[in-house]
Amino acid sequence: MKEERGYLSEEELNDLIAEVESGGLVAPPVYLKDHIMDVVRGIQVISLDAEKRKRAAKLQFIAYSLKICTAAAVAVFCLTVVPMDFSAGSALADRSKVERRIDENMERHEERNKKLLERTQKNDWKEVIDTKSEELFRIWNGLKLKDGGKIG
Repeated sequence: MKEERGYLSEEELNDLIAEVESGGLVAPPVYLKDHIMDVVRGIQVISLDAEKRKRAAKLQFIAYSLKICTAAAVAVFCLTVVPMDFSAGSALADRSKVERRIDENMERHEERNKKLLERTQKNDWKEVIDTKSEELFRIWNGLKLKDGGKIG
């Protein structure tokens, strides 16, 4: 059963144990000490980076908090300074000056657009009449008479 799963048989395992016990200890690689020291130094560097990141995160949080406080202060200032009309009953009957000014500007704009449209339509008719008259003139000049002469 052990052989089916890829394990060593009892004999192979006993041979391996006897070989290790008789051969003695194996010497570690030469570079192992340097490698361990590099890893230890890297851990210290990572811890220093972690401290820097913590400081940066705290500064970023403080800057964000100041932005939020400033926005809240500006909002409160705007609410106290901007004048508001709380007369609910007369608000529907009396329109504010701004609304009247907007309506006047809209009326002026509509009148100006109508005038421009009329001008362009008149110009269009003039152009149509001019082009048609030129075409008629060309056709008239191009007609051949029975005697072979041309009009014009």
